[in-house]
Amino acid sequence: MAVGAKNKKSKTSFGWKGQIFLIVALLLCVMFSAIAVIVVVGMIPTIVAAIVDRSEGRVRAMTIGAMNFAGCVPFMIEIFKKNNSIETSIAYMLEPRTIVVIYFAAAMGYLIDWAMTGIVSSVVVQKTKARL
Repeated sequence: MAVGAKNKKSKTSFGWKGQIFLIVALLLCVMFSAIAVIVVVGMIPTIVAAIVDRSEGRVRAMTIGAMNFAGCVPFMIEIFKKNNSIETSIAYMLEPRTIVVIYFAAAMGYLIDWAMTGIVSSVVVQKTKARL
């Protein structure tokens, strides 16, 4: 064994829970393929945030993901109430209004993260000044 090499789990290995989650997710994507189209296209900002976010706990990706998913939900409900076909979901995704609403919700997630980071850091600075 080389010096400095550590015996740790690979980031890509799933446990049995991860494998079960993946199987269930794939089955749900097949069953609700029209909704899966909306989720895959709509959640692109969340995927980018998850790749870029290096903070512990990935709070930024979680905030953006929650708001991004909230932007996808109205369109998922509309498609589910209609005929739940892939053609309908693709037609929705080709409308500029849909993309604007979904990505604007993700932008609100970025805004919430930015604002909370500023507020928390200023509170910490003020507490530190008060202690001094």
